[in-house]
Amino acid sequence: MSATHVTNAHVVAGCNYVRSSRGGQISQVAIDEASDLALYIASEKIPFAAVIRGGKGPRIGEPVIAIGFPLKGLLSSDAIITTGTISALAGVKNDRRKIQITAPVQPGNSGSPLVGENGSVVGVVVGKLNALKIAEVIGDIPQNVNFAVSLGTLQSFLNANDVPYVLDDGTAAKTPADIAAEAARYTIMLECFR
Repeated sequence: MSATHVTNAHVVAGCNYVRSSRGGQISQVAIDEASDLALYIASEKIPFAAVIRGGKGPRIGEPVIAIGFPLKGLLSSDAIITTGTISALAGVKNDRRKIQITAPVQPGNSGSPLVGENGSVVGVVVGKLNALKIAEVIGDIPQNVNFAVSLGTLQSFLNANDVPYVLDDGTAAKTPADIAAEAARYTIMLECFR
């Protein structure tokens, strides 16, 4: 079975082609700019896949981990994690396609999985609030205002594109180290070539 990769639509906008850090051919299957999601299929087979949160959805105050490859070329080439919590179950102007998180994100985190306390995916990291633009308006610099595509939006996108996925109804909390080790097995870097 080929590997299916989900990222943000804004990450792959304007790319002539996209390459996976694991090599092999990778082809765009679907893009949804409104939800900021894109779907790619790779020729390589991977032994591990992400599981999606089942049962109770993510909750405000729940610990989360963002895993990705921020600031490529400057920081480690290995997957990097940041931890935080879910601040709100809606984004800017109450947009339910997004959730607000405190896990720090940088350029290169976009399109990465956001993993909940049981180790399953609860969203897809999108980015952060433009603090400088907000500071011009309100006279203060907002802190830790970051966003991810919501779980429901992710599931709707996968369903609309007939992508099978496994739901995890487990409620046992895992340590951040265990979650990071699991997520590093299925998180890859996608490179955009213009």
